[in-house]
Amino acid sequence: MPGAAVSRPLAGKIALVSGAGRGLGRLLALELAHAGAAVAAHDLSPVHLDATVEAVRAAGGEIHAYTGESGKGLPATVLVDEVLGDFERIDLLFHCAWARPAAPLLQLDEWDWQRTFESNVTSPYLLLKLVGGLMRQQGGGAAGIFAVDARTPPVFAASQQARLALARAAAAEFLTYNISIFAICLGESLSNSGEASLPAGSETPELTRAVQLAVQLAALPAADAPGPVYTAGLNPSPLE
Repeated sequence: MPGAAVSRPLAGKIALVSGAGRGLGRLLALELAHAGAAVAAHDLSPVHLDATVEAVRAAGGEIHAYTGESGKGLPATVLVDEVLGDFERIDLLFHCAWARPAAPLLQLDEWDWQRTFESNVTSPYLLLKLVGGLMRQQGGGAAGIFAVDARTPPVFAASQQARLALARAAAAEFLTYNISIFAICLGESLSNSGEASLPAGSETPELTRAVQLAVQLAALPAADAPGPVYTAGLNPSPLE
């Protein structure tokens, strides 16, 4: 891990990463650890999360793992309480995971529609609400939601637009409390990064750029954030 203070802009911060077992979430957890943050790594299953924990610890970072749903009120509350039990505070929140049923609209099952919105929209809403309340009490914080600029499949595309709308609305509301909320919109070629684990070393420059951008934005004071939505793998970022 880098030793110079200037290279650790998030030193002393606690970052909750939902989707940390996926390719995007794992890369973000490592980037956050290199920036000095302790990581609360969450995912639905421990299957891929264990590899994230090993990678962060091998790099010298501090990390705890948490598993279970976060798209329903009680499990989301339990998750936040468990993180607080270990770290006592949460300074940063990132949502990096999503579901993507492939069925076209006419063949889409209602259960798949509901499950997708629960995973892709309700989960970030609940975590923003719970962690945002903590950040308000703490005097500030930052949260980032990753999304995909998708046109298909229909339920996936609709839920991704909802993630961006959620970030925009939350950014306007939370700024009053010194909380920075932003979304990073990925190109369709990076969409699998929020669904599956990627082999080590297979990260693309666009994916690396996306997580680096997230860390840059998280380190900024809320009043200095240029805007709520940024792009990675699509157009140049406002920070470049």
